[in-house]
Amino acid sequence: MNRAIILFVLLAALGLVISVAGCGGSNKSSRSGAPGTGGGGGTGTGGTGTGTGTGGGGNASNGSGGATGDSTQTLGGRSCMVYVPSSVKSPAPLLLTWHGAGGSPSQMMPKWKSVADSNGFIVIAPPHNGSGSDYGHATGVRDDTSGLYNIDLDACYVNGFSAGGQTAFGAGIGQAGWAGIMAFSAGVAHTPPMPNASGMLPVYWVFGDADGTFGGISTIRQQVQWVESEGHNVNFIEVPGGGHSLSISNAGEAWSWITSN
Repeated sequence: MNRAIILFVLLAALGLVISVAGCGGSNKSSRSGAPGTGGGGGTGTGGTGTGTGTGGGGNASNGSGGATGDSTQTLGGRSCMVYVPSSVKSPAPLLLTWHGAGGSPSQMMPKWKSVADSNGFIVIAPPHNGSGSDYGHATGVRDDTSGLYNIDLDACYVNGFSAGGQTAFGAGIGQAGWAGIMAFSAGVAHTPPMPNASGMLPVYWVFGDADGTFGGISTIRQQVQWVESEGHNVNFIEVPGGGHSLSISNAGEAWSWITSN
């Protein structure tokens, strides 16, 4: 009788041990699945964050592959001087700058390189032939540059000296997509009513009162009134004793004003 009781107790204890072992194995399996789920979620979140950062903000062109530093590139079908500073922003503002009649793109680049270094924008100095075709070429240069670099399409500006300044007026007023005009010792290319294809623009305009080109200072004063009457925001700087020279214009001041108006 005692043997039967002892045997029964032993069998009951053995059954309890097996039951506890089975429950422990089930818990271990459930816990090993949890880290796998957590790892997948972490990877997904990281991927989304990277994508958002790369996309940038504003009206960016997202172009890539263009050369940095000084280079000569074919843009809009013509050979242009290009300067991309090491400090270039992303997206980067863009400046097109034209030389005077009888000059060359190399005339304008030294005027702007240090300003580009300080402000992180790209400078393109195209050649021009003094005809209306230069206005459309400006759009072609901007389009090609936007494919090679990440350009801020809301911050594309035009500038020029003398006949190049007239080209800047023709492109900025006659073609869409420009944010401002900087004219150094230049006259305007249009008479009212003007095309105003880019809307109402800030205009930084420098002319010396001893400069006899474009009809002289009296004609330029009248042209300033024309441009203002169209609704453009003109900052006209008349330089006392200033002749027909690129040196009377301050590129740094021009950039500071045009980008804040």
